[in-house]
Amino acid sequence: SKLFKDLARRRRRLEGRVGPLTFTPLSDDADALNRLIAWKSARHRQTRQTPVLERPWATRLLHHLHGLDGDGFRGGLFTLHAGERLLAAQFHLLGPGVVHAWQIAHDDGPDLEGVSPGLMLFEDVLRWAAETGRRELDFGPVAYGFKDRFANRTREIGWGFVGRPHPATAFRAGLYAAREAIERAPLGRARAWPGKAMRRLDLWRAL
Repeated sequence: SKLFKDLARRRRRLEGRVGPLTFTPLSDDADALNRLIAWKSARHRQTRQTPVLERPWATRLLHHLHGLDGDGFRGGLFTLHAGERLLAAQFHLLGPGVVHAWQIAHDDGPDLEGVSPGLMLFEDVLRWAAETGRRELDFGPVAYGFKDRFANRTREIGWGFVGRPHPATAFRAGLYAAREAIERAPLGRARAWPGKAMRRLDLWRAL
């Protein structure tokens, strides 16, 4: 409840700066999707992450999912505007009764500092999900503070791989064993380094 009271105050403050806000669920605005991709790619470069969405096949995938329709699996674009200005955009995966948060980004202009339009859009998506019979908004496994503020429950997930008998499989199994041993050791923040390195390697191989 404290989060939503705080967001209500921020929303009033933001509307005082930029005017009335407009939430659009399941938007068909391809330009807004392209803006989301550009924001996300810029953020990846700024934080020295692999700019996945700059790969042509990744952009094609998002636009393909955006074009799907119906009650089954599809992509959904959600936007928050002030007039013609796009403040925040989120592209989520939708299934029967579930919304899975995927690509999120927002305008980081100086006049938006401290008001968090991205969090306001999440609030709008949550309300839309409840009104349309969705039972869950899944924020995914990556740890960000805002997820803890929104979440009312968590679930444990596992990780690993499946491989047929092969030297490459044995090598990968050895990597996982070494990672598990290091993560159990009292090494502080260094315990996370093997997992991060393996994820970067997998991403590099996939792209």
